[in-house]
Amino acid sequence: MEFYSDMVVIQKNSISATIDTEFGTWLDSHPDVTTFIVVGDCTDLCTYQLAMGIHLRGNAKKYRAASSIASQLCGYL
Repeated sequence: MEFYSDMVVIQKNSISATIDTEFGTWLDSHPDVTTFIVVGDCTDLCTYQLAMGIHLRGNAKKYRAASSIASQLCGYL
């Protein structure tokens, strides 16, 4: 993929990609990013937690963030 070098990998140690990871720091340093397409292995766990984390963080910080779960690209729905 030609945009692979633009991808960011954020390590996580639990179901949530937003708790105790570098994702919050990345979001703070990229305020222009407001739309997220969430994909993953297990829609009802990790991908749901990420989508909700994005929305909850946006609400708390008073900015608009949109996330969509691409269910066709997830392992379990």
